[in-house]
Amino acid sequence: MEYTAPPISKIFPAGIEIHHLDDIDSFKLYKSIVLLGHALNELNNEQLFIRSIKEVMNSFPTVPALSPISDMDFPEGWQDLDYWS
Repeated sequence: MEYTAPPISKIFPAGIEIHHLDDIDSFKLYKSIVLLGHALNELNNEQLFIRSIKEVMNSFPTVPALSPISDMDFPEGWQDLDYWS
């Protein structure tokens, strides 16, 4: 039996910037990274984790058929989402 995480409620107090997670596979790292970053930001109002993740993801070289971004289920245009700006 396959587990499917429930969708994030539209009234979830987290704000609109993480509602794009409804369409993300729960078994890939992207959703966990975003939720961890959001929790850290809520706890100490610091976006260092989010900036660090952006830097790490942008530092990967371009290699055909090998992409940590797609393997972790980062959505197309992830850097342009409100969460990452």
